[in-house]
Amino acid sequence: MKRLFLISFLFIGLISFAQEKDYSAFFEPLDTMKVHSKLLYSAVIKQFIKREFTSNYKTNPNLKIADKKKVNICIVIDTLGNVKLFEDNSANKIVSEFMVNCLVKLPKTRPFIDEKGKKNWYALTIVFYLDSEYYTPKQFTVSKDKTIFDKLDKIPRFKKCDKEDDIIKAKECLMSNIQKHIMKNFIYPENAKNKNIQGKTNAFFIIEKDGSIDEITVFDGHPFIQKSTLNIIELLPQFLPGEKNGKKIRVSYTQPISYKLN
Repeated sequence: MKRLFLISFLFIGLISFAQEKDYSAFFEPLDTMKVHSKLLYSAVIKQFIKREFTSNYKTNPNLKIADKKKVNICIVIDTLGNVKLFEDNSANKIVSEFMVNCLVKLPKTRPFIDEKGKKNWYALTIVFYLDSEYYTPKQFTVSKDKTIFDKLDKIPRFKKCDKEDDIIKAKECLMSNIQKHIMKNFIYPENAKNKNIQGKTNAFFIIEKDGSIDEITVFDGHPFIQKSTLNIIELLPQFLPGEKNGKKIRVSYTQPISYKLN
């Protein structure tokens, strides 16, 4: 089911992470959650890697080549809570080594519990930009704006849906055109076919104030089909942004894409 909600991230203070025990403090807010959230965990990993890049940028001249560059990684969290790099699509050896070193520092997380109550591994495909000027947070925390999608003055939309003033019809137009986009660009990965891999993925992304797509995270499903979903989402055209009280706002969107072999 598609869900739209507004999100904001709250960052608090600065801290030195010279000792390994300090890394755990960054993840403490997640420990209070009753249910392990794949999406929130992907957000904290992204912030952690950005923090590490900022901290090491001045002392490691090799990292200058990666500044302002987009990173596309897939990680796997096993049943013991260990985080491992499954694939790095940055096509840069220095960035790849940096990613591996970051993941080694991560403390164990709580394993994911599936619908049957069993521990299960899962994968996350995360896209973000490295930035030497990134603000370094002390902790990861999240606050959610409770304003729901239907309360927006204008929802994000394709340009062809701009004439729809009714919020319900505008939603239908948006979802219909996203489905058409998926069908047009859907390709079942050969490596997934060969291994009989099926399942459902969920792609989370932000529709920015200028209508561009950012902060893509794909969760659920095998890494092979996550990669295909990422490719589809990255091909989405520019949106007309959402508006609230006459101001353009960032709006998050979650789109499921299923893979099934006949």
